[in-house]
Amino acid sequence: MTAPTGGVLPPGWDETRPPRWVPRSIVYAALGVAAFLIARYLFLQLTNLLTLLLVSLFLSFAVEPAVDWLAERGWRRGPATGLVFVVLLVLSTVLVWVVVDLVIQQVRTLVDDAPDLVRNATDWVNKRFDANITTDKIVEQLRKYQGDLASTAGDLGGRVISVTGSVLGVVFNLFTIGLFSFYLVADGPRFRRSICSVLPPERQRVVLSLWELA
Repeated sequence: MTAPTGGVLPPGWDETRPPRWVPRSIVYAALGVAAFLIARYLFLQLTNLLTLLLVSLFLSFAVEPAVDWLAERGWRRGPATGLVFVVLLVLSTVLVWVVVDLVIQQVRTLVDDAPDLVRNATDWVNKRFDANITTDKIVEQLRKYQGDLASTAGDLGGRVISVTGSVLGVVFNLFTIGLFSFYLVADGPRFRRSICSVLPPERQRVVLSLWELA
């Protein structure tokens, strides 16, 4: 650090020390890095919660029209939201049960019909290309193991439902999504008013339009 020209040092000037802004800049830089690391850590820790909030938001978008329809007919938003969620839960349970049962039945049917399918395919190839392919051993092995395969398909469907229903994390996530979605729907108008109250009028119209579009 060199002194100004003329040989006279201004007040507070010290050649043995850096300018006063250097320590302050170092402190600001250190605080900025620390804030970034803390924000990154919090974001990574809250990723699961943010995902649940996003799912809850879109679920509330799907449920709210039915709640609005009931509210227009004299229902309070709380009971209307509860009724819609109960109906949605029942329909989802029935749908999952039907789909799982259908998959199990189709797998069992495929396993039972596998020997005939193999034999028919072999006959078609032999007639089409004048070949002499035999599948007796394949059919014999299929008939030997088809009982085990069918029972395994049934056990697999039961195990999937059992494991899924017993995992505490899945239950907690579903409960969290349901809780957030219930609040977003039941207090939807007040929630939108709270958001729009901190925005200028033109931004309020944009937010409400996007909300209705979603």
